Formats: sequence, structure tokens, C-alpha cells
Amino acid sequence: MTRRLRARVAERSPFPEGSATVAAWLVITGLTAYAFLTFAGRVLGSDAFGPLAVLWACVFFAGPGFFQPLEFEVSRALSERRARGLGGAPLVKRAAIAGGLFAIGLALVTVVVGLAVPAVVDSVFDGEQAVLYALTIALVAYFVEHLARGVMSGTGRFNAYGMLMGSEGVFRLLAAFVLAIIGVETAGPYGLVLAFTPFAATAVTLARNRQPLGPGPPAPWSELSRNVGLLLAGSLFALALVNAGPVVVQLLATEAQDDAAGTFLAGLLLARVPLYFFQAVQAALLPKLSGQRGVGEHVEFRTGLRKLLLAVAVISLVSIIGSTVLGPWAVRTFFGAEFEIGALDMALLAIGASVLMLALTLSHALVALEHHGLAAIGWASGVAIFAIGIALTSGLFRRVEIGYVFGTSVAALVMAMLVVRPLRAAGAVPEAELIEAVPAEPVEL
Repeated sequence: MTRRLRARVAERSPFPEGSATVAAWLVITGLTAYAFLTFAGRVLGSDAFGPLAVLWACVFFAGPGFFQPLEFEVSRALSERRARGLGGAPLVKRAAIAGGLFAIGLALVTVVVGLAVPAVVDSVFDGEQAVLYALTIALVAYFVEHLARGVMSGTGRFNAYGMLMGSEGVFRLLAAFVLAIIGVETAGPYGLVLAFTPFAATAVTLARNRQPLGPGPPAPWSELSRNVGLLLAGSLFALALVNAGPVVVQLLATEAQDDAAGTFLAGLLLARVPLYFFQAVQAALLPKLSGQRGVGEHVEFRTGLRKLLLAVAVISLVSIIGSTVLGPWAVRTFFGAEFEIGALDMALLAIGASVLMLALTLSHALVALEHHGLAAIGWASGVAIFAIGIALTSGLFRRVEIGYVFGTSVAALVMAMLVVRPLRAAGAVPEAELIEAVPAEPVEL
């Protein structure tokens, strides 16, 4: 492909530059993640797989929830410095100190609470204390990984960004094979694999992709922290919508439903395959939108946002149909015959995941426009509706699925309304055009 042709393809693509590179690596990440979980599910069985399923949900709630805001702020601030020709070393040092202290404190609180209140470990992790230790270690590990990812995306090193995620998946799967060979049949060691592999992946990726950040002006706390609190709140609410389902199922399940959390996670994982690969868009989207806003490219900001929303809507429709028709068969095929889930369950999970992609796109637009608080309001509204949906409905899976669909839909609708004023204030788009840009049909589903 010639340079001119690549430029034309990039110009017409609805996805930000760098998405394709990260997506290619995410194929490896996705395959290894699903292989790890399906392999562990078959080795452990649906009962013993439950604590690992809950740990997976907790790790990918707490890790991104607490440290993705740091990644985003480092990425945003570094991209701004890079555009002005300033080195980013002081900024990254400041972020490492603040994030490291927070991660260590959070890990200590987690392990102390878990050891002091054994009922927590009994109810959430079926009494497996090793899973608690895995969660504690994972909190520090994902701080390290998200900081590295923020540096890589903020400096435009998307190949390294993808390599970090891909190598983590490979290491995790290889370690699971070793555990199976030596005959491990409890969730704890698999949980420890989940906790330690981010350290290994970050070390390998940084060793192979060394690039000095360069000296620069001192980084005041305000360069990173002016919006971190609001970004943290929004991130936690967003990750609650993404990952709370298996935990809620585990807490609500009776003794006769010990395998419910594992089965629910199996269905959820397959239903949100497009959401998983949306991480490639996320990695490149915020730096791109922030850069466009910073140099006053309001028309490009508007056009890119509209194209991306339409592309997400099309992908969502295909995902919902595919999950409904093929989802139950895929769960049985990949996880085993004892993992049984219905077509309606898969349809609802796919709808929730699809609408969540729309909400994430709008959230990034708000953050790029430096309206972090409005994004947090949108996510908080979704979490509130998620909780109400669970409280007002019945059926173990159905109540969580209904909460998921309505919660994500409300989050997307609230942010679609809230983003209008900031875009108008930036001179980007009249209100009527923005409403046309946001596809209504997937949100109504």
C-alpha cells in the first residue's frame, strides 16, 4: 500500500489513527484471554470456576476503574506537551509517584479488610484466600501497566501499546497451561497468574521499546490532577456497568446456583467481543480528540465523532444478531456443555455491551472537551438505573441483564444530551446536527 493510499484510507476511516495497530494486537489479546478463561473453565469446572470468574470481574473493574483515569490523563498531557515540542519526563515522574502511592495504599486496604472480615472472602471468593491475595497484587500490577500504556499512547507508540496488551495475554495463557499440566484444580493459582502477568508484560514491552521522554518544564500537580477526581469517578461508574454483573450474580445466587457466576461470565465475555476490541479505538481516540480541540479543529472533531458513532451503531447491530443466534451454541462449544445460557440472555447482554460502546464514545468526547464532570454524571446515572433495574425485577440472570441494558442506555442518552452544549460552546456543531449524529435505534434497544 502506497503512502498516498494509506493517507486516503486513514482520512476516510471512522476510527482514529493508531486503532488498526492496537486492534491487530488485540486479536492476540482477545484470543488468549478467551482461551485462558475457557481453558480454566474446563479444568476447574463450573463450580470451582466461580471464584476465578468473580476475581476476573473485580480485577477488570478495579484495575481500569482506578488506574485508567491516570492512563488517560498521562496520555492527554503528554500529547499536549508533544504537540508543543516539550519533553514529558517530569510529567511521568509526577504521575508515577502519585499513582504508586495510591496503588500501594489501595492494595493494603484490600488485604487488611479481607483478612479482618473473613465473611467477605467466604461470600465473594468461596473462601479461597489466595484469590484475595491475587486481587491485592493485581491492583499494583495494573497501576504499572496503565501508567506504561498512558506513556505509550501519549507519545504515539501504538505498536508498543498493543504489544503490552498482547504479551500479557500470551504470558497468562502459557502459565495456565503449566498449572493444568501439574494438576492444579483450584482457582487461587489461576488468580495469581492473572495478578502477576501485567508485571512481566510491562517489563518485556518497555525493554523492547525504549524511547527517552526527554527533559521538559516541571509538571505541576494541576497538569495531571485538575480533573483526575472527576475522571476517576466516571471511570469507576463506567467499569461498574461493564464488570459488576458476575459479582452481583455471585452475591444473589443460592447454594443450588453455585455455577451461576461462571456461566454468566461465559455469556458476557462472548456477548461483548466487539466491546473488547473497542479498546483499540479508546487507546487512540482521546489523544486524537484532545489534539483536535487543542488546535481548534472543531469541524474535524464533529465529523470524526459522527462517523465513529455511526460505525459503532452498525457494528452493534451485527453483534446483537450474532449473539442471539449463535451465542448459546458458542458458550457451550467454548466453555463446555455444563455452561448453559439462553438466546434471550445473550441478546440482552449483547444489547447492553453495544450501547456501552456508544456511551464510551460520547464519554471520550466530553473528556476531550474537558467536561469530565458531565461524563461522570452520565455514568453515575447509568449505575443508578442498573441498581434500580436489579431491585425491581426478578430472576437471577434476568434482573442483572435488564439492569445492564437500561443502565447503559441511560448513560448513553444522558451523555448524548450533555455533550451538545460543550460542542456548541467550542463552535463545533449546532444542536440539530449533533442529534442527527447520535444513532437513536441502538440506544432504544
